[in-house]
Amino acid sequence: MQRLSVPLLSSRGPSLPHSGLNAVFHKLSSQYVDRQRSLRF
Repeated sequence: MQRLSVPLLSSRGPSLPHSGLNAVFHKLSSQYVDRQRSLRF
């Protein structure tokens, strides 16, 4: 489920009117990717 939530946030990010929300979603998505990378390697 978490894997599906990340692409949705990234796709919805640009469409959001508030740049603040875009930054938050970008940070959350980047943190999630970092966690996945740390788990993989």
